[in-house]
Amino acid sequence: LCRFAASHQIGLRVGVHMGSLLPVTLPSHKSTNGGKTTCFGIASALATQLAFTAEHECMVHFSQEVKNRLNAFRMVRLTIATSQASYYLDTTTAVRNFYDNRGQLVDMDVQIQPNSSELAMRLSDTEADALKWKSQSEFAEFLGRHGIEVAAFGKGSAKTLAEFYEDVAIERKCALEINDGRLERVVTLVRISLRMRDKDNKLRELRIASEGTEQGGQMRQRDQRFAVVLKNLEKDEWQQAVEKCFEEKLRLSSKVQKSCFATEFDSYAFQEDRSSSATVPGIPTTYRAHNIVINIKDQTRKELQIIGLPRGVDFSVGEGRVQKNWTWALVTDNKEDELMTLLHQHGIDASDFPAQSFAELYDEVYDRNLSTLEVIGGELTRTIRIIKVWLYAQILNVDHMLVVKAKWQKGSFDSQTKDQPISMRMSVDQDWGDAVEEALNSRLGLNSNFQQTFLSVDVNSHKLTEEVGYSRSYPGLKTLYVVNEVKVHVVDSHAGPCHLLGLPSGTDFSFARREALAKSPGSEDVVVTHWVWKTLEGYEQKMRSVLRISVEKIPSLSDGLMAGDDVASSVDVTSVLSVDEVLRDRVERPKPLLINPSKDDGDVGVMKKLMKGRKTDWKRAKNAASCMLDPAYNCKAFYEDLQAAFPELRLYCLTVEGTNDDSLVTSGRTADDEYQRTVGALFAVFWLMRIDLDGKESFCFGLDEYWKPYSATNQEELLEACRGDEEAVTKRLEFFHNTDWKALQQLLIDAGLITRLPGDNRVVQNQDRLVAFLAMMAMHDIMKMNPLLPKVGKSVKEFQGYKVGELISDHDVALSYFLVHHADLLPSFQGLSKTQQDSIKFVHCKMDYNMGWLVQGEAPPGALFRTMRKVASSISQSDMAFYFTHWFVDLAGAEPCPISGCTKFTLKFPRRVLAQFLDSFAVVQQICEKTETEVVEDYLKDCWSRHNPELGPSPTASGAIARMRLQLMAQGETLEVMRQFALLSPDDQMTLSQEMACTGCHGQQFSCDDLRNTPLYGKGPAILVYYGPALMQKTGRKEPRGALQILAEVYRRTRELWPLTEDAVNNTVTIRIDALKELDAHTVLRPDPGQTWLVCKTSGKDAMVKSIGFNEYKDVDWHSNVVLHFGSGESKKSSPLKRGGKLSGIGSGIGNIVPRVKRFSLLAGGMH
Repeated sequence: LCRFAASHQIGLRVGVHMGSLLPVTLPSHKSTNGGKTTCFGIASALATQLAFTAEHECMVHFSQEVKNRLNAFRMVRLTIATSQASYYLDTTTAVRNFYDNRGQLVDMDVQIQPNSSELAMRLSDTEADALKWKSQSEFAEFLGRHGIEVAAFGKGSAKTLAEFYEDVAIERKCALEINDGRLERVVTLVRISLRMRDKDNKLRELRIASEGTEQGGQMRQRDQRFAVVLKNLEKDEWQQAVEKCFEEKLRLSSKVQKSCFATEFDSYAFQEDRSSSATVPGIPTTYRAHNIVINIKDQTRKELQIIGLPRGVDFSVGEGRVQKNWTWALVTDNKEDELMTLLHQHGIDASDFPAQSFAELYDEVYDRNLSTLEVIGGELTRTIRIIKVWLYAQILNVDHMLVVKAKWQKGSFDSQTKDQPISMRMSVDQDWGDAVEEALNSRLGLNSNFQQTFLSVDVNSHKLTEEVGYSRSYPGLKTLYVVNEVKVHVVDSHAGPCHLLGLPSGTDFSFARREALAKSPGSEDVVVTHWVWKTLEGYEQKMRSVLRISVEKIPSLSDGLMAGDDVASSVDVTSVLSVDEVLRDRVERPKPLLINPSKDDGDVGVMKKLMKGRKTDWKRAKNAASCMLDPAYNCKAFYEDLQAAFPELRLYCLTVEGTNDDSLVTSGRTADDEYQRTVGALFAVFWLMRIDLDGKESFCFGLDEYWKPYSATNQEELLEACRGDEEAVTKRLEFFHNTDWKALQQLLIDAGLITRLPGDNRVVQNQDRLVAFLAMMAMHDIMKMNPLLPKVGKSVKEFQGYKVGELISDHDVALSYFLVHHADLLPSFQGLSKTQQDSIKFVHCKMDYNMGWLVQGEAPPGALFRTMRKVASSISQSDMAFYFTHWFVDLAGAEPCPISGCTKFTLKFPRRVLAQFLDSFAVVQQICEKTETEVVEDYLKDCWSRHNPELGPSPTASGAIARMRLQLMAQGETLEVMRQFALLSPDDQMTLSQEMACTGCHGQQFSCDDLRNTPLYGKGPAILVYYGPALMQKTGRKEPRGALQILAEVYRRTRELWPLTEDAVNNTVTIRIDALKELDAHTVLRPDPGQTWLVCKTSGKDAMVKSIGFNEYKDVDWHSNVVLHFGSGESKKSSPLKRGGKLSGIGSGIGNIVPRVKRFSLLAGGMH
């Protein structure tokens, strides 16, 4: 049912519980025999509650009882609810019952042995509570009823009845249970192996050598591990009991234990033995022992001298009959034999394991602490904890996620990991937050400082799933996968250091790491992972497609099993490219250019040496420009002209003797990748110029081995070009047929690269302008080569924030430095006219322009265009189009495979977003002549007028700008959004109308909504709600009114943190709503009891929305935090501070219980 709903995008919540049901017939006035029959009871009541409280749509929400009762769930991946008391079954998970009615595994080679302990009949909790003997005589009567000879107590070595009564009923050191009709005593204890290494690096553990007896002066030999007998009340809290025992018996405080001891949790083992006891006649005793290893982290600590450390000498505690003599004894057990024995005891033959598998199992269990082995339900189970990190980034304001494209490990490609997120095995006691940091570091090379600065972990997204399978690497060994999943967002994709992740353009990249091989000292495996950024929308469409298929598909066990690190897999030839195939998509790289950097190179590095005597071949450059529209001139001839013309292209081929060439690149990609990307951008120019010839085909489908474009009509050739990938063929064809090629050609006309002949549809090239553009593209990324980066010279003093002697690490700023101060070292730039040089300098200025902010209505005019307006005040619209053309072809060639066409656009970029960008170019070019606010208003009105279906005349008066911005933010369902906007409360509607019309520019107002007679007129700061469009597109698609209410409240509470002032009229503050953008509106508007949403001020111009629990209120600084109140829309103060600084208003966090209780009460009433 959930699969059907998910595949048809129907919101559905399902709850399942089990229990008794009672029928009831409802009265009916139409029939004398009564009406419809329904049922009520605990099953229906709790199932209804589970449905109403489900956090996820289209997932089966069921109780702990259901999971425990249904055998089919014993081998299915389940998501653990945040309450830890219920579970979710995902629609993509296939469920098949592999157990018969007796709980035996069927249809598989592995058989499960029956759990004998489950056959034991124990006293129920109710009976145990009832057994509160009021006296010793009642206790004696109880023993007599179960056939125990009470008279035997107190004779010989047996305890007296009074002592036994005290142990069971008062001290509760043991319990009485009934097993197979016989009374048994159960003693629960913890055996501790406290370990340290001596001076010879030998492992020793603390043991009791001897202890005092009742006979004065005599000692009884023991040679036993440290053991703690647990009282009944402590048996579920054995760790606390151990801590208390260390404190009482060895005088080691809790603080010392936490700082000096490390519990080896994967060593934990539970053991149950049964024997007769001379001290308790007639009652057999079962000993249930928790066995644990605790290691001493630093035995030199002075606090540990009382237990004979650091030398490991014998010591004593107590005197007389309570004296205990302790010794540090050698640990002589063989772990490998122990593991082999453990496997054999549970019917697992290690000789069936593939080569090296036993060594790997030993390594992960005993050496690396990556898994545990324990008996669960009578079966030996290997438990693995995994962290999965879903890394998100906005690439041109489109949500993308980072997934694996291909992975090379142990000498072959592993196709099972395709489309998987960042993942890593966790150690057994590792916190998931620490695991996230380690995974990002080990899988992507991102250090802690990078993560803290440029990444944001969405703690609310954390979820836990369990999945059971039988490992192919360890036949017969059941494996439980415990998977932690969490979302992490890149804060700013345009930040310079983020180029390590292929940002901001979203380029594929690779990362290599070394892994030690199990039980092979000094041996390592090189793991190479190829990463790709995929649009979130495309990924979700793929998942929906999988759902539609799975509705009719017969489920199999492999549907539910996770691709673990130890699962063997075959190579998917459609997703993995050979070396020859990779090279087929690339052009041949020029010969390496050897350099020898030295300290005497000065502020220009090695550039002076490299470019000495090199000149631009202007004849070949002009030939490339003048022949572009010649049908007989092909891409190969164009490439040869480029190589001969521009000497700067050789700078991508640097090599330093004895150095890895890839370490010379600042972008995180290889030097060859950067060269191929530059050539790809130049090819994009060539193909766009030839739109009326064969440019469209080359752009979309690439070139064959003879440098000829593939034809759109030859399906067989296209399939071969795409290596049999039918999905890629479809995407390329869609781009070919649906792209607005005229708009792209118009961009070249606006940039002055071509001119349309009067009265004719033909175009001709402008040679000088085109040569300048080609020269710029040839050199635009050369400063990504580390040795070329300059230092600010003494004569310059300061350059764009860099001071004298500082290395200019930003590659765009570094190129600008050469353009301004050392143009003589760039011959292809120096030989251009001043007009063309000025155009190139403008392109490389820092304009802080985020195109996505405009096309999605996300930002006010000040944040969008202030920097660009300053830079563009002295240039023409042609230069602005020149800038946009550079941006477009640079992105078109972002993938390092120029021969295969512009795959960044044809395969990876949403056409809808590309069309929006193209539409915006013509409007934004007016920034040279108009104010920031005028450009934004023109764009908003233009989009309103072109909307399909028609929306009528562009709105005016209050709310006009808000409505036009919301139309862009929603990206669909505009009519419904406008209807819901009109139905908002007056306060919400006024908040959105005024805040969204605030410009953030001094002296500028929108003409259609100028904010006169409002508090915002002539004041600031303006507010930019970061991820506002994401909220409207995800949450707003299902619940537009709820999304609008959330948006209004965010604006309202952010304004409390930044009150309106005239001094701030030129400023903009940013509020990030990452935590809200993917949640259902009802989840935000009615948070869980005890949870509260806050706007938290993080700096003088930034804030973020976050969720806190009731117990965190006391730690909140209420001067920089305000509570988001959802519901009434009234403009009330949200700070819980009273004048005295005490908390008030805490009910905002728990007041949401009321509507839930009302709803449940009505439901329950209806049942009765």
